[in-house]
Amino acid sequence: MKSTEADISFKNFLSLFKDVIFTKRIVTVFIDDLDRGWKNEDYEIRNISAMLNALRTITRQVPNIKFRVALRSSVYFAVRTSDESTDKIESSVVLLKWDNHSILAMLAKRVTLFKKGKSVDENTLFNKTQEELSRNFEGVFESRFQGAGHWSNAPIYRVLLSLIRQRPRDLVKLCTLAAHEAFNNKHQIIQTSDFEKIFSNYSQERLTDTINEYSSELRSDILERVSFSILL
Repeated sequence: MKSTEADISFKNFLSLFKDVIFTKRIVTVFIDDLDRGWKNEDYEIRNISAMLNALRTITRQVPNIKFRVALRSSVYFAVRTSDESTDKIESSVVLLKWDNHSILAMLAKRVTLFKKGKSVDENTLFNKTQEELSRNFEGVFESRFQGAGHWSNAPIYRVLLSLIRQRPRDLVKLCTLAAHEAFNNKHQIIQTSDFEKIFSNYSQERLTDTINEYSSELRSDILERVSFSILL
């Protein structure tokens, strides 16, 4: 019985890419979420190291294909310090660092796309003040926090930025939870009460994220003490 599987060498595989797929256009492949369930085990480091070296070989042989690999900084440095062969990719590394202003601009871009159905240039947003950016949220959030305490009457964007760890994902999750709460309450905009109802859930999720992120770098008893002290 004849096998239906193709039996080709790595050289022929690259040739297939060159001659058939990538002769006329540049193709960019984005690879993300490699650190899901990361335990910092030797086999995990070896797998990612092997993948990075393989991607480097492919891009050298097939110039029209590009790879963009997203790695958490702790994962990258674990791989980089464990395998000297990864020094060859060091010049291709871009360290991505967010600040609160750029995160707020990102939120303004997403809200503008939602409201008007069109995008806006990032540089235009980056050059605006945070107060100017907050005008994009009119009709989506209450402009000021209506609750009591330290945040009383504070601009809502300041409240949001104080609850994230300079990570876009945190702000997206915070707003998504509040939006679902507003929808369930049949509110026309996201109100202070919607945020207040989801703060506990949001905080617990961020605490879990932090524990999972550093579980490979700190002993479990230290993490337990830290998490317990935060919850007090």
